[in-house]
Amino acid sequence: MRVILLYRHRPGRVELSTINSSFVCTTPDGQTSLLRQGERWIVELADGGWRILRPGTGSFGPKGAGDYARFTAQGPWGKIIIKCLEGQSGEPAVAVSRGDLLLSSGARGLLLMDEIGLEAYLSGVLPEEISARFPEEALRVQCIVSRTFALSERGRHGKEGADFCDNSHCQVYGAGDRYPSLDGALQATRGQVLTYKGALARVFYHSSCGGHTLSAGALWRTDLDLPYLKGVSDQERGKPFCREASNSRWTRVISSDELSSLMGWNEEIQDIQVVKGDRRDRRSVVVLAGNRGSRRIPLYEFWTRIVDALGWGSLGSPWFQVTRQGRRFCFSGRGLGHGVGLCQWGARGMAKAGYGAEKILEHYFPETRVGRVK
Repeated sequence: MRVILLYRHRPGRVELSTINSSFVCTTPDGQTSLLRQGERWIVELADGGWRILRPGTGSFGPKGAGDYARFTAQGPWGKIIIKCLEGQSGEPAVAVSRGDLLLSSGARGLLLMDEIGLEAYLSGVLPEEISARFPEEALRVQCIVSRTFALSERGRHGKEGADFCDNSHCQVYGAGDRYPSLDGALQATRGQVLTYKGALARVFYHSSCGGHTLSAGALWRTDLDLPYLKGVSDQERGKPFCREASNSRWTRVISSDELSSLMGWNEEIQDIQVVKGDRRDRRSVVVLAGNRGSRRIPLYEFWTRIVDALGWGSLGSPWFQVTRQGRRFCFSGRGLGHGVGLCQWGARGMAKAGYGAEKILEHYFPETRVGRVK
């Protein structure tokens, strides 16, 4: 697996240091140099490519945007710490490479990729995507779903020579902090994946659904209008399994002017309606009405525009109702995240109620089976 590090930050200048081992750096022309423990190297964009600055010993480069350097640990448990010194996000950030580090540059700035095995990749994903305090069966569910996602969605960043980024666009990937509960769940489910009619399933997950998951075909694309990605009830005896999640229900008020700006519409919004898809196009849309006409925006695009601008959780999920209050709109909704597939807090609730991992998976992904890969 190749994972792009610091993806959201678009780094232009970083600092490299190591722990537990020195690393051999092999440049595109075959030269080698040793990044020793205690040393700090600087990597920066230069002349349309990149270069490495080694304090007191000169530099490598500049190298072209398509040229890669590879850093390989000399001993076990070696890690490279990557500190973003300059990036387009303007925020301080640190990433950790636990496999071979591949270095180049691309359209987004420096390209830093962690090349790592599947199970090691998952050990970096799980602590970022789920609480280690969740019940064991819920953790096993997450392991199986994350492993299936990694195999079925591999190559999402193929144009950049990678499989995944380290952001929520793929699966959040971190330093691999160790927790006995997560390590145990990962080992207990080793090789297990979710299948549909003998092939890898397409799987997705989110934090909480608020009582009912959403259908992938209605939210995203018609090719995802699959039997096991239909919306399902997340309730037992009228109570949502995810009811203990902090965002099970939420409200948010946004002014008409701000919404117009976020949607790129030079007109005051008078009304907002959510309209379900039809047989020709199953995707739900948001209809914005103004004094001079109306505009239709896919529901998912409407939601992500707001979340990207105002921050994660600013509008919990695409499941909401809208009421107008003067020149403001009140959004009342349920859940956190896109709402498709596995509800993580729902899996927690089901596990606490005594359901096993396979039953939980069968509930959220009907007609699928747990299989095994080598």
